[in-house]
Amino acid sequence: MPDWLGSHVRALSFYGASPTILVPDNPKVGVTKANRYEPDLQKSYEELASHYSIVVIPARPYRPKDKSKA
Repeated sequence: MPDWLGSHVRALSFYGASPTILVPDNPKVGVTKANRYEPDLQKSYEELASHYSIVVIPARPYRPKDKSKA
């Protein structure tokens, strides 16, 4: 969990801005229960998102269209 949160903080500070929506690939470290409309996030991950004013919408399992094309 510290690595997960630290990676987010370093990425956001590198870009100097934060997105409005973050779509992670439904990781167990950040999401306790996946749901498209009301996901249950880990408390510390939710606090990080609140601090940066980011909405976290995890991608649904086995739904590749939920993920961005990179």
